[in-house]
Amino acid sequence: MPRTLAIYIFRTGIVAVLIVLFGAITMQGYQFSQKLSDEQDVLAEINSSSETVEDENRGLLSDITYYANPDNLEKKARELLNVKRRGQHTIIVVPRDQ
Repeated sequence: MPRTLAIYIFRTGIVAVLIVLFGAITMQGYQFSQKLSDEQDVLAEINSSSETVEDENRGLLSDITYYANPDNLEKKARELLNVKRRGQHTIIVVPRDQ
């Protein structure tokens, strides 16, 4: 009987160790999953920011192309500075009363 009791205690000890190991592995897996989720969120934010910067870059490239034409550049400068050429007249259009 003492030998049977020793075997029972040994098996119970092994089962307890396996349960503890399983719990530890499960916790590690959960923590890894949480960290992976957090990293994916950060990556999504970076991708969103990257798309915003790329859109802005396309707009700036479009502006560069547009203002590379001297006529367009002069038009914008006159508009911003409220300047007109000699002999050029300003026409103000007033809407009709309704």
